[in-house]
Amino acid sequence: MTGHTKFDFIGDIHGHADVLKKLLTKLGYYKEQGIYLHPTRQAFFVGDFIDRGPEVSETLEIVKNMVDAGFALAVMGNHEYNFIQLHTRSVDDPSEWARSHDKRDQAKTTFQAFDGKKEELEMYINWFKTLPIYFETDYFRVVHAQWDARSIEKINKYCYSDNECDCSGLLNEEHFGHREGEVHDAIEILLKGYELKLPDGIKFQDKYDKKTYREEMRVKWWLRGINLNHQDVADNGIDLPSEFGNQKYEHKAYQVYEVGQVPVFFGHYWLPPDQLGLMQKNICCLDFSIAKGGVLTAYRYNGERELSGDNFVFV
Repeated sequence: MTGHTKFDFIGDIHGHADVLKKLLTKLGYYKEQGIYLHPTRQAFFVGDFIDRGPEVSETLEIVKNMVDAGFALAVMGNHEYNFIQLHTRSVDDPSEWARSHDKRDQAKTTFQAFDGKKEELEMYINWFKTLPIYFETDYFRVVHAQWDARSIEKINKYCYSDNECDCSGLLNEEHFGHREGEVHDAIEILLKGYELKLPDGIKFQDKYDKKTYREEMRVKWWLRGINLNHQDVADNGIDLPSEFGNQKYEHKAYQVYEVGQVPVFFGHYWLPPDQLGLMQKNICCLDFSIAKGGVLTAYRYNGERELSGDNFVFV
């Protein structure tokens, strides 16, 4: 059973295969017949294998081979979801793509990796569609960005379960084409995190693309407390004007992940390496900015209900 297996949860890779190989080796995995494996443990990838890095194709080969052979599990990241939508017609308007091709530049390194390799590219897109949006057992939960019970309840109407892998959260293929509506909004929270609309006139530079200014900010959904203000929950590097930043923040758009719930593992948030550590004793982020000069991070999980900062491994 999945819940009794020792897992190494691994954060966003973004096409950095060389670093992934170093991390797997450091974790005690070794390569046999082209597949990385461990005699007593299983890897669990939290999504975002593609884009940004220089070794997208090799990254996908490593991850998919491990998953197919039963030596790893994986959930979908927002970059895989976006890539599917770039190749899926809109349900609302079949003359349009589910994700505008104006945004193809965000997947530039992935398109470059598969230039002239149409069949291989289609194979990986079809594989992306088999990855669950979220994963849950009696012992732990995994999602790419944010665990939100209300969003999960919404998408469950459009998902099916795979009893062979002991998981749910597998989206029926016809629903990848939504650009708006209930399923789209729920997936946006689970794979991209809740984003707070800022008041008119307040905007900030994108972390990755400095030419882009954003008017919605990711929030640190893992924080708890009744006295949090907007600046407390603001994503790293965002300095809000005091008249808005000092206002009390209300957790109305999603449910707080409470003490006592099973541990949840996720990536997505581009945290700086000097913040490597637990968000809460049962909340673990694994994205410490490998695609921006940071580190690729894993958490060695052995079934504990209360996580430990000593279990991080990184390169």
